[in-house]
Amino acid sequence: MPSARRFDRQERLRLVTQRSSFAGIVDTAFNQIRQSARSNPAVTIRKLDAIAQIAAYLQHLPDAAYFQRHAGMIVRGAREAVPEPDDLLAVETAFTAATQALREFHGG
Repeated sequence: MPSARRFDRQERLRLVTQRSSFAGIVDTAFNQIRQSARSNPAVTIRKLDAIAQIAAYLQHLPDAAYFQRHAGMIVRGAREAVPEPDDLLAVETAFTAATQALREFHGG
C-alpha cells in the first residue's frame, strides 16, 4: 500500500492523506457486485476468475486469506441463489480454481 504521506521535490512533507486499507479496497471492489449478482452465474464466475488471477500478485498471507473469505462469500451466495445445477457446477469449478490459486500462494 502506498504511503499516506506526500512530499514535495525538496522532500518536505506537504500532505498526509487518509490511507485506505487493503481490506477496504477489496470490499469496495467485491461486495456490491457480489451482493447484486449472486444469482447470475456469469458474473459470479468472473468474480472468482478475478480472484484466481489476483492470487498470483499477492504479497502477504493475510491478503490471500482475505480473498479466500470473499471467494467463500461468492460461492455461498451462488449456492443459495443459482437454481440450475449445471450453472452451479460451473461456479463451483471457478471457486475450486480460485481456492487452488490462493492455496498456491500460501505454499500449499
